Amino acid sequence: MTYEAVTSLNFAPYLPWMMMAIIAGISGLIMLIAWISGIKGLVVRGSLFVLIGLLLTNPTLQQEKREPLKDVALVIIDETDSQKIGNRLFQTRETAEDLSKKLAATSNMDIQIRTVTSPVVGDPNDDAGTLIFSAWREALKNIDKNRLAATFVITDGQIHDMPNPNDPTLVGSGPIHFAISGDRNATDRVLEIISPPSFAIVGKPFTLRFKVSENPEAVDETPAVIVSAELEGEVVRQMA
Repeated sequence: MTYEAVTSLNFAPYLPWMMMAIIAGISGLIMLIAWISGIKGLVVRGSLFVLIGLLLTNPTLQQEKREPLKDVALVIIDETDSQKIGNRLFQTRETAEDLSKKLAATSNMDIQIRTVTSPVVGDPNDDAGTLIFSAWREALKNIDKNRLAATFVITDGQIHDMPNPNDPTLVGSGPIHFAISGDRNATDRVLEIISPPSFAIVGKPFTLRFKVSENPEAVDETPAVIVSAELEGEVVRQMA
Protein backbone atom coordinates (compact mmCIF):
# COMPACT_ATOMS: atom_id res chain seq x y z
CA MET A 1 0.00 0.00 0.00
CA THR A 2 1.43 3.39 -0.98
CA TYR A 3 1.17 6.38 1.31
CA GLU A 4 1.95 10.01 0.60
CA ALA A 5 3.62 11.95 3.44
CA VAL A 6 2.46 15.57 3.69
CA THR A 7 3.82 18.18 6.12
CA SER A 8 2.04 21.50 6.60
CA LEU A 9 2.22 24.52 8.92
CA ASN A 10 -1.18 25.52 10.27
CA PHE A 11 -2.29 28.51 12.35
CA ALA A 12 -5.12 28.61 14.88
CA PRO A 13 -4.86 32.15 16.38
CA TYR A 14 -6.23 32.87 19.83
CA LEU A 15 -7.62 36.16 18.54
CA PRO A 16 -9.42 37.05 15.31
CA TRP A 17 -7.10 37.88 12.42
CA MET A 18 -8.45 41.42 12.25
CA MET A 19 -7.52 42.04 15.87
CA MET A 20 -4.12 40.46 15.28
CA ALA A 21 -3.54 42.92 12.41
CA ILE A 22 -4.49 45.87 14.65
CA ILE A 23 -2.10 44.70 17.37
CA ALA A 24 0.69 44.29 14.79
CA GLY A 25 0.03 47.81 13.49
CA ILE A 26 0.13 49.33 16.99
CA SER A 27 3.35 47.42 17.77
CA GLY A 28 4.94 48.69 14.59
CA LEU A 29 3.90 52.27 15.42
CA ILE A 30 5.43 51.95 18.91
CA MET A 31 8.69 50.67 17.44
CA LEU A 32 8.77 53.56 14.93
CA ILE A 33 8.29 56.16 17.69
CA ALA A 34 10.98 54.48 19.78
CA TRP A 35 13.40 54.54 16.85
CA ILE A 36 12.72 58.23 16.16
CA SER A 37 13.15 59.01 19.84
CA GLY A 38 16.49 57.21 19.92
CA ILE A 39 15.48 54.78 22.62
CA LYS A 40 18.01 51.99 23.06
CA GLY A 41 17.23 48.25 23.03
CA LEU A 42 15.00 48.33 19.94
CA VAL A 43 16.24 44.94 18.76
CA VAL A 44 15.26 43.25 22.03
CA ARG A 45 11.89 45.01 22.16
CA GLY A 46 11.20 44.27 18.48
CA SER A 47 12.10 40.61 18.92
CA LEU A 48 9.77 40.43 21.93
CA PHE A 49 6.87 41.90 19.90
CA VAL A 50 7.49 39.39 17.10
CA LEU A 51 7.67 36.46 19.54
CA ILE A 52 4.42 37.47 21.24
CA GLY A 53 2.77 37.83 17.82
CA LEU A 54 3.90 34.35 16.79
CA LEU A 55 2.63 32.84 20.03
CA LEU A 56 -0.78 34.48 19.51
CA THR A 57 -1.08 32.88 16.04
CA ASN A 58 -0.68 29.44 17.68
CA PRO A 59 1.32 27.76 14.89
CA THR A 60 1.31 23.95 14.65
CA LEU A 61 3.33 21.65 12.41
CA GLN A 62 1.10 18.89 11.05
CA GLN A 63 2.33 15.69 9.45
CA GLU A 64 -0.09 13.43 7.56
CA LYS A 65 0.08 10.13 5.75
CA ARG A 66 -2.41 10.08 2.89
CA GLU A 67 -3.52 7.04 0.94
CA PRO A 68 -4.52 7.93 -2.64
CA LEU A 69 -8.05 6.75 -3.51
CA LYS A 70 -8.36 4.31 -6.38
CA ASP A 71 -10.10 5.16 -9.66
CA VAL A 72 -13.39 3.37 -10.22
CA ALA A 73 -14.32 1.37 -13.31
CA LEU A 74 -18.05 0.68 -13.41
CA VAL A 75 -19.08 -2.41 -15.40
CA ILE A 76 -22.80 -2.88 -16.18
CA ILE A 77 -23.78 -6.33 -17.45
CA ASP A 78 -27.07 -6.78 -19.32
CA GLU A 79 -28.65 -10.18 -18.53
CA THR A 80 -32.20 -9.35 -19.56
CA ASP A 81 -34.41 -11.73 -21.56
CA SER A 82 -33.23 -10.48 -24.96
CA GLN A 83 -29.70 -11.57 -24.03
CA LYS A 84 -30.90 -15.18 -23.87
CA ILE A 85 -31.31 -15.30 -27.65
CA GLY A 86 -28.64 -17.40 -29.34
CA ASN A 87 -25.29 -17.22 -27.58
CA ARG A 88 -25.56 -13.57 -26.54
CA LEU A 89 -25.49 -14.37 -22.82
CA PHE A 90 -22.39 -16.54 -23.23
CA GLN A 91 -20.67 -13.75 -25.20
CA THR A 92 -21.68 -11.21 -22.56
CA ARG A 93 -20.34 -13.19 -19.61
CA GLU A 94 -17.15 -14.06 -21.47
CA THR A 95 -16.59 -10.40 -22.34
CA ALA A 96 -17.30 -9.32 -18.76
CA GLU A 97 -14.78 -11.84 -17.42
CA ASP A 98 -12.11 -10.79 -19.91
CA LEU A 99 -12.73 -7.09 -19.24
CA SER A 100 -12.57 -7.60 -15.45
CA LYS A 101 -9.20 -9.35 -15.77
CA LYS A 102 -7.76 -6.52 -17.87
CA LEU A 103 -9.05 -3.86 -15.50
CA ALA A 104 -7.74 -5.77 -12.48
CA ALA A 105 -4.28 -5.74 -14.06
CA THR A 106 -4.41 -1.93 -14.04
CA SER A 107 -2.85 -0.42 -10.95
CA ASN A 108 -4.90 1.76 -8.66
CA MET A 109 -8.25 0.57 -10.08
CA ASP A 110 -11.40 -0.39 -8.18
CA ILE A 111 -13.85 -2.47 -10.27
CA GLN A 112 -17.55 -2.29 -9.47
CA ILE A 113 -19.99 -4.56 -11.31
CA ARG A 114 -23.75 -4.15 -11.66
CA THR A 115 -26.04 -6.70 -13.35
CA VAL A 116 -29.31 -5.71 -15.01
CA THR A 117 -32.02 -8.39 -15.28
CA SER A 118 -35.60 -8.40 -16.57
CA PRO A 119 -38.30 -7.60 -13.98
CA VAL A 120 -40.42 -10.52 -12.81
CA VAL A 121 -43.93 -10.86 -14.19
CA GLY A 122 -46.32 -8.72 -12.17
CA ASP A 123 -43.72 -6.12 -11.32
CA PRO A 124 -44.94 -2.54 -12.02
CA ASN A 125 -42.03 -2.17 -14.46
CA ASP A 126 -42.28 -5.61 -16.09
CA ASP A 127 -42.85 -4.00 -19.51
CA ALA A 128 -40.29 -1.20 -19.14
CA GLY A 129 -37.61 -3.05 -21.11
CA THR A 130 -33.87 -2.93 -20.47
CA LEU A 131 -33.11 -0.19 -17.93
CA ILE A 132 -29.34 0.13 -18.22
CA PHE A 133 -29.12 3.79 -17.25
CA SER A 134 -31.42 3.36 -14.27
CA ALA A 135 -28.86 0.91 -12.89
CA TRP A 136 -26.08 3.35 -13.86
CA ARG A 137 -27.68 6.23 -11.95
CA GLU A 138 -28.29 3.99 -8.94
CA ALA A 139 -24.61 2.96 -8.93
CA LEU A 140 -23.47 6.60 -9.12
CA LYS A 141 -25.19 7.29 -5.81
CA ASN A 142 -22.36 5.39 -4.10
CA ILE A 143 -19.49 6.50 -6.36
CA ASP A 144 -17.69 9.84 -6.27
CA LYS A 145 -17.75 11.20 -9.84
CA ASN A 146 -14.23 12.51 -9.35
CA ARG A 147 -13.07 8.89 -8.99
CA LEU A 148 -15.11 7.44 -11.86
CA ALA A 149 -12.66 6.65 -14.66
CA ALA A 150 -15.16 5.11 -17.10
CA THR A 151 -18.33 3.05 -17.44
CA PHE A 152 -18.40 -0.15 -19.50
CA VAL A 153 -21.79 -1.48 -20.65
CA ILE A 154 -22.05 -5.00 -22.06
CA THR A 155 -25.42 -5.38 -23.78
CA ASP A 156 -27.16 -6.44 -26.98
CA GLY A 157 -28.02 -2.82 -27.71
CA GLN A 158 -31.69 -2.93 -26.69
CA ILE A 159 -31.73 -0.10 -24.13
CA HIS A 160 -35.03 1.54 -23.23
CA ASP A 161 -33.96 4.35 -20.90
CA MET A 162 -31.35 6.20 -22.94
CA PRO A 163 -30.76 9.61 -21.32
CA ASN A 164 -31.11 12.93 -23.06
CA PRO A 165 -27.71 14.29 -24.18
CA ASN A 166 -28.37 17.31 -21.94
CA ASP A 167 -29.04 15.15 -18.87
CA PRO A 168 -27.08 16.74 -15.98
CA THR A 169 -26.10 13.30 -14.63
CA LEU A 170 -23.88 12.86 -17.70
CA VAL A 171 -21.76 15.88 -16.79
CA GLY A 172 -18.45 14.86 -15.25
CA SER A 173 -19.34 11.17 -15.24
CA GLY A 174 -16.52 10.09 -17.55
CA PRO A 175 -16.73 8.17 -20.83
CA ILE A 176 -19.25 5.36 -21.37
CA HIS A 177 -18.12 2.43 -23.53
CA PHE A 178 -20.44 -0.19 -25.06
CA ALA A 179 -19.63 -3.78 -25.99
CA ILE A 180 -22.44 -5.25 -28.12
CA SER A 181 -23.22 -8.96 -28.01
CA GLY A 182 -24.83 -11.03 -30.75
CA ASP A 183 -24.30 -11.48 -34.46
CA ARG A 184 -23.13 -8.42 -36.38
CA ASN A 185 -25.47 -9.31 -39.28
CA ALA A 186 -28.52 -10.16 -37.15
CA THR A 187 -31.75 -8.24 -37.78
CA ASP A 188 -34.61 -7.22 -35.52
CA ARG A 189 -37.86 -9.15 -35.59
CA VAL A 190 -41.08 -8.05 -33.89
CA LEU A 191 -44.08 -10.24 -33.03
CA GLU A 192 -47.15 -7.99 -32.81
CA ILE A 193 -50.56 -9.14 -31.56
CA ILE A 194 -53.14 -7.52 -33.85
CA SER A 195 -56.45 -8.71 -32.38
CA PRO A 196 -56.31 -10.75 -29.18
CA PRO A 197 -59.54 -12.47 -28.10
CA SER A 198 -61.46 -10.69 -25.37
CA PHE A 199 -62.18 -14.09 -23.77
CA ALA A 200 -61.80 -17.78 -24.44
CA ILE A 201 -63.58 -20.93 -23.27
CA VAL A 202 -61.50 -23.86 -22.07
CA GLY A 203 -61.53 -26.65 -24.64
CA LYS A 204 -62.96 -24.42 -27.37
CA PRO A 205 -60.99 -22.92 -30.30
CA PHE A 206 -60.43 -19.18 -30.52
CA THR A 207 -58.89 -16.82 -33.07
CA LEU A 208 -55.71 -14.87 -32.45
CA ARG A 209 -54.32 -12.61 -35.16
CA PHE A 210 -50.67 -11.58 -35.07
CA LYS A 211 -48.03 -10.15 -37.38
CA VAL A 212 -44.31 -10.80 -37.63
CA SER A 213 -42.32 -7.79 -38.82
CA GLU A 214 -38.76 -7.96 -40.13
CA ASN A 215 -36.15 -5.34 -40.71
CA PRO A 216 -37.10 -4.07 -44.22
CA GLU A 217 -33.51 -4.37 -45.38
CA ALA A 218 -33.44 -8.08 -44.57
CA VAL A 219 -36.79 -9.20 -46.02
CA ASP A 220 -35.29 -10.70 -49.16
CA GLU A 221 -32.52 -12.45 -47.23
CA THR A 222 -34.51 -13.92 -44.34
CA PRO A 223 -36.24 -17.30 -44.79
CA ALA A 224 -39.89 -17.83 -43.86
CA VAL A 225 -40.58 -17.30 -40.18
CA ILE A 226 -41.93 -20.29 -38.27
CA VAL A 227 -44.11 -19.38 -35.29
CA SER A 228 -44.71 -22.03 -32.64
CA ALA A 229 -47.61 -22.06 -30.16
CA GLU A 230 -46.89 -23.84 -26.90
CA LEU A 231 -49.20 -25.11 -24.19
CA GLU A 232 -47.63 -26.02 -20.85
CA GLY A 233 -44.24 -26.27 -22.53
CA GLU A 234 -45.38 -28.45 -25.44
CA VAL A 235 -45.65 -27.27 -29.04
CA VAL A 236 -49.29 -27.64 -30.10
CA ARG A 237 -49.08 -25.89 -33.46
CA GLN A 238 -46.58 -24.39 -35.88
CA MET A 239 -47.27 -21.83 -38.58
CA ALA A 240 -45.07 -20.38 -41.33
